[in-house]
Amino acid sequence: MHNSSPAPFASAPAQRSPFPGQPNTLQEICLTQQEDDLFNLFVATTEHIRQTRPDLPPVILRVAGGWVRDKLIGKESEDVDIAIDTMKGEAFAQALKTYMESVGMATISIGTIHLNPDKSKHLETAVAKVNEHTVDFVHLRTETYNEDSRNPEVDFGTPMEDALRRDITINALFYNLHTRQVEDFLGKGIDDLRVGRIRTPLEPYQTFIDDPLRILRVIRFATRFAAAIDQEILEAAGQPDIQDAFLKKITRERVGTEVDKMLKGRDPVRFLSIIDEIGFYNVVFRPPQVEDVVVDSRIAFIRARVVESLLTYEGLHRIVPSIVYPLAAEDRRLLYLTAAVAPFEGLIWTEPSKPTPKNVPPREPKLHPVARLSVSQTLKLTNQDADSASGILTFAPEISRMVLEHSQSKEGLDRTRLGLLVREVAAKPLFAKWAIAVLFSLVREISFLFGHDEAISISGEWNLRLVLARVWGRADI
Repeated sequence: MHNSSPAPFASAPAQRSPFPGQPNTLQEICLTQQEDDLFNLFVATTEHIRQTRPDLPPVILRVAGGWVRDKLIGKESEDVDIAIDTMKGEAFAQALKTYMESVGMATISIGTIHLNPDKSKHLETAVAKVNEHTVDFVHLRTETYNEDSRNPEVDFGTPMEDALRRDITINALFYNLHTRQVEDFLGKGIDDLRVGRIRTPLEPYQTFIDDPLRILRVIRFATRFAAAIDQEILEAAGQPDIQDAFLKKITRERVGTEVDKMLKGRDPVRFLSIIDEIGFYNVVFRPPQVEDVVVDSRIAFIRARVVESLLTYEGLHRIVPSIVYPLAAEDRRLLYLTAAVAPFEGLIWTEPSKPTPKNVPPREPKLHPVARLSVSQTLKLTNQDADSASGILTFAPEISRMVLEHSQSKEGLDRTRLGLLVREVAAKPLFAKWAIAVLFSLVREISFLFGHDEAISISGEWNLRLVLARVWGRADI
């Protein structure tokens, strides 16, 4: 098992880590005027609580998690989560509303996000829009897990306990609204943010056995920030009992949400590379109906790398001129989604026939492309996603055969056959995505050409000519 620091891709320039801070500057946060006003309002509310309810313990407020991380690396963030030490979120939000009314400020409405473990909501959260900011209020907490569920028992906790329950160290930082200082109770988050390192607050095995969804979150943040993942994390994620816990505890909707974010994100190729490395492909993508089927998960990574390489080539419009370049974000996502389920190309699952009454002829068994089941049932993405990805995989081989036959034929293009194929490809389920199917057929052929070679690069002009000459018989691009 090799270190998962992002190796420079031959098909695209290596990207600089977004963590350039130095020890004397990284701990400083520059607030906007709106943020300063907002935080002053919250602190004033704690003073109002102290004066009107002296029987209550003092209230300390901190911003937690993503806002702190993003501000430290110079990115603006609207994700303001207020962590409260001695009061529940809804109680503080109501106190805030009371204080604002008492000083003649505009009233606010307060909503409650109720418990919803399927969406990672393990306790109620109060939400209010204050001065154009949508703010979540929740108390600092500690969590206790059992072996059957990723949904913990929650209680009030200290800042350290709250930090320890988080997925990775760079998401476990706080910003104290009273001292206006960053607080790193683990003593690791700021350093990890500086160097671009992904670590878990607790020992990785314990972190993942408690909540196996954190494996995908670790990968998502690593790919988002081009950060290196600690080797201990990769080794823990590959343990069979962690994979069993993932299948037992995590809903497919949550898996699909995380996967979709990575397919749309900065580096879907690295995502597929990591899950191949840790042996997690089948856990994430394989439908339960075909659990005994063995597929080569590296196909997904290789196809995705070819997609990345093609999309970085400036002359791509000369290959498939029917596509508008640069590719729309949704088309880019569809290409990576299709690459992700490409190991299931050609696999069909036959649905068991239901019993029929006597004297009634048995119905024809229903046939389902496994790639479609992966998208619709395993990832719980939309039917349109499932139809499109499955349709592209179905038609790509026929497109490749037609192009190859045309390039080698003296008679030229068989327009009748081409018209029939285009009409079939452009019909449901692909509709306007037929051109993406043409592009993916090229991805597929280039993948066969390179095999499992990680050094895929077709960005150079001479290299592209060579590839097209060998794949589609073209040397005139």
